[in-house]
Amino acid sequence: MIPVYSETPEVYQAVGFNNKPVNMRQKVLSKNTGYHVVSQKVLERLPELMADPVIVMESRTEKGSLVAILDAVDENGNIVEAILKPENKDFNVIPSVYGKEKLFEQLMKSHILYEDTKNASNLTAVSTLQLREWNQTQGYNDNILQKSDVVKKNQQTFKQGENNPLGSYMPASRVIHLFKKANRSTLIHELGHHFTMQYVKVLEANGQA
Repeated sequence: MIPVYSETPEVYQAVGFNNKPVNMRQKVLSKNTGYHVVSQKVLERLPELMADPVIVMESRTEKGSLVAILDAVDENGNIVEAILKPENKDFNVIPSVYGKEKLFEQLMKSHILYEDTKNASNLTAVSTLQLREWNQTQGYNDNILQKSDVVKKNQQTFKQGENNPLGSYMPASRVIHLFKKANRSTLIHELGHHFTMQYVKVLEANGQA
């Protein structure tokens, strides 16, 4: 196994994946030959690409797995997609990365959970409206998460004293700010937020949240 992330990227947590380290199977590199070959350059950018996917949808062939459509193409100009699946209680895994032919046919039959197509250089023909229509034709009427939804979650801030805050804690960066009027209780208060968030992550990682 090749370590990719120490934590599951936020976008996959936002659609329901537990926060665990993410590894990639060695065979992803050894099998990367033939018609659907993904260049070494794209594979080197995989952590960056998977952390900021264009589309995330449920896998139609592997229950519990996700398909991430990436802003990259293989050697034949096919859009690259990667699979993310829960391997065990300790980590998630990327079992395969490949170029996908007939991507639009796949989209029209899939449950789409997240999209950021407006910032994708390789998917300019796909619109948010199209994705929603495709979801509805499959009977999925839930909202498709947007990048702004994930960003808002990451920018959540806890403050002691909402109107005249003494301090704050930002879960995404794990940074505590102590303001001018902070007292001896402020650091303890903000640390309480930190420990609570870490406890929640442990519960999520063990499927108990």
